[in-house]
Amino acid sequence: MSRAFSTSAKAFLKFVWNGMGKETKWEEAGRKVIENSSKLPKIEIAKVKGKPHSSADPKEHVSMVLYDGKDDRITSVHVYVDGTGKFSKQKYN
Repeated sequence: MSRAFSTSAKAFLKFVWNGMGKETKWEEAGRKVIENSSKLPKIEIAKVKGKPHSSADPKEHVSMVLYDGKDDRITSVHVYVDGTGKFSKQKYN
C-alpha cells in the first residue's frame, strides 16, 4: 500500500540555531509564519538569532533571518510562539 506524498516549495526549510539550542516550539512557529505568507519567495534557510526576548516589541519573540536557496537574505522576522510574525520588510506583512 502506498500513500500519496506532496511537497510545497517551503517544505524543505532548514533552521540554523545561533545563540540557543533547537527549540521545537519556536521552529514550529517559524515554519507556520513562513508557510502562511503568500508574499514570500521560496525560503530555504531560517537563521534564528539569539534567544527569545522582548524589546521595543513587547511580545516575547525570536528573531529569524530568512534566506533563499542562493544564500541571498530576503528579510528578517519576529516570530511569536503563537505562529504569527512581523517581517522587517513591509511588503511581506
